[in-house]
Parts: sequence; structure tokens; C-alpha cells
Amino acid sequence: LDVEMAAYNGHLNATAAMFSLVPHYEFKKNRWNLDLGLNISACVRPDPSGKNFSESGQYVYPAVSVEYEALRNALFLYAVADGGNNLGTYSSMIRNNRYFDMSYAGPDAQLLDNSVKRVDFALGFKGRVAEGLSYDVKGGYRDYGSAALDAVYADVPGVAYCPLRSLYAGVDVIWKSESLCASADVTYDNFIGFNMSSPAIIPAALS
Repeated sequence: LDVEMAAYNGHLNATAAMFSLVPHYEFKKNRWNLDLGLNISACVRPDPSGKNFSESGQYVYPAVSVEYEALRNALFLYAVADGGNNLGTYSSMIRNNRYFDMSYAGPDAQLLDNSVKRVDFALGFKGRVAEGLSYDVKGGYRDYGSAALDAVYADVPGVAYCPLRSLYAGVDVIWKSESLCASADVTYDNFIGFNMSSPAIIPAALS
């Protein structure tokens, strides 16, 4: 059981707690590795009338992975489906944007809320091409019921929480030796169904 809490007074005057439980079943046989589970998550607010942390999300999310070893110790094929709630604390917002401050709440908008990832489904393959050099190639679909995005309110920067869906593809490369570890990754997102009338700014397609 994981518990995360946030409590603020003064201008924010908000308190919330996120409870998460992930029961799962693991099964390994020959070249197959299965991990079947559910992410049961709930956000609790002592004062439900407050503006911040109003997004409760859903209560059950997938937590499933299936892996097949196509080539012994060299190539793995996999499928993954997961999701969950993320408590959008003030400190986490600053980590993502060092310019974030109290002014980022737009007119009648909330400053802090929960990000809700309904589902993230991916198919991919990973493995090694040489001693110390490994890779991971995947593509999939993400659906956020609520995502924290940069926004503009009357030429003033802010934050907006809105749905976000995308088809994506990405590559990770990792080099490890006894004295050095280096990695690089790139992801391309094709955002679909984005509400262009929203004050939110659509994220960069390539990251």
C-alpha cells in the first residue's frame, strides 16, 4: 500500500491524500514472463468543496506485462498496459517547470490537481547488440483523463488540466561498463483529439 499526502495552508488551503494498492500475480515458464495485476487508486480530500485536487480519476487501472524471450539473453518481445493517478503536488510542479509559482492559476482555474493516466498500452522489443550496449524500442497509445499542461491565459503563463491522448513511438539506448553508464532516448507523440480552443498548449511532438 502506497500513501502520498499533500497539505497547504494560506492561499492554497488544500489537503489531499492518494492511496494506491497494486495486487498482482507473477508467472514464469520457459521463455514466458507474465505479471498480471490491477492498480487500485483513490484520492481523498477532507474538504471536497475546495478548488484544488478536484480530479478524483477512476479507481481501477491496468498493471499488466507480458514478455517473451525470443532469443536467449538477447531479444525480448513484450506488451505492457498500465495507468494510475498522480498527486500533483507543488514541489512536483516546480520540478517540471522551475518558473511555476502561485500566479500560474488562471482566472477561476485551479493551481494543483491530480494527473489521471487512464491507460498506457505499449508493444515493443528490447535486447542487447553488444557487451554493455542495450536498446528498447516501443510504440503504443496513451490516454490521460487529466494531464497538467502549460497554458496561456490572456498572454499570462499558467497551467491547465485537460484530457490528452496520443499514439507514440520511442527508442531508448543504454551503454554500461564497469566505470561508465550513459543513456539516450527519443519519443515521438502524435496527439489526437486535442481541444484547440483550450488555453492549454499542446506538448512538443518530439522529446
